[in-house]
Amino acid sequence: MAISRFCARYVTEARASDEIRITSDGGADLNPVAATDSAGRVWVAWQGFRKGNLEVLAAVEQGDRMSEEAVVSFSATSDWDPAIAAAPNGEVAISWDTYDKGAYDVYARRAHLDGGTALDDPIPVAASLNFGASGSIGNASASAVDCI
Repeated sequence: MAISRFCARYVTEARASDEIRITSDGGADLNPVAATDSAGRVWVAWQGFRKGNLEVLAAVEQGDRMSEEAVVSFSATSDWDPAIAAAPNGEVAISWDTYDKGAYDVYARRAHLDGGTALDDPIPVAASLNFGASGSIGNASASAVDCI
């Protein structure tokens, strides 16, 4: 049985829009997080079980549907604990935890709309032999998204 995730946006204070399917993959989908960009589009990131591995995935609202899911994480090991934020300048960023190098690390990627969810190269936020996990992400200024 496929596990589906849906979202809806508020049209007015009294009513929500119709549901929009985010994913219907047969793997488990966990820990969804969402942010709205400066154009009013909803971006969703989540942890999903795909091809025998936990990945961090993302999709963006495109009118009355969501884009195809994009794989945000890059590791052959499991990735988890997504966080997402949008800055007033339109920038969207997603961070996550990984055990890619045999130590707990945090990475982030900027996301943008380019016919779907397009991702910049991963940025190591806390990547060392020291323990780094459970990153938070937010916008401290009008021009950037910050990881803490």
